[in-house]
Amino acid sequence: MGSLRLALAAVLIGGLALFALLAVVVGAGGAVGLDRGAFSLASDLRAPAALDVARVVTDAGAGFIAWPLALAVAALLAARGSVRASLALAGSTVLVVVLVGVAKDAVGRPRPPAALVGTHGLSYPSGHSAYSTLWVASALALVLGLRDAISRRVRLAVLGGALAIALVIGLTRVYLRAHDLTDVLGGWALGGATLAVCALASGAIAGRRHNRSSR
Repeated sequence: MGSLRLALAAVLIGGLALFALLAVVVGAGGAVGLDRGAFSLASDLRAPAALDVARVVTDAGAGFIAWPLALAVAALLAARGSVRASLALAGSTVLVVVLVGVAKDAVGRPRPPAALVGTHGLSYPSGHSAYSTLWVASALALVLGLRDAISRRVRLAVLGGALAIALVIGLTRVYLRAHDLTDVLGGWALGGATLAVCALASGAIAGRRHNRSSR
């Protein structure tokens, strides 16, 4: 578990640093070179069938899917007695929703023009990308909460699948011109940092309770 805490601490520090750096870079408004290059590549790869698939896949990062998924997993874990994992996941869900809204208002970046899917609100960070990390948070909570009931191979498959889903959701936002690439990177960074801080806080509380009970 020590290696997990180190990994979470690295995600927290790195995520916050990347999110803050990107917020400063894009805060002035328009797209940066990285964004223009990503849109150019997406345009070269665009095809009608791929657009249809992207429009379906991108909804996996929408609030109406990602939030209920995470809260359902939290409820399942609580019912199975994994209260700490349940609370960490529920806390991640609430916190990332709040922080995305606050960050969008603070940065005030407009959306890129000519989106190929319906959009609303401001652009940085990408809400879909931030919420896609709830798939990873849900997978991590399941793996930790049910680690005695599932094999290592299954745990790795669950985590790998969740990471792949989060990656694809973010890429569809660029492919559909709903967000600049920097919006997506900022969303992933903010979501990852939120997951990390909730998981670390949960572990710290559990460790304190264990120390008290052992006295």
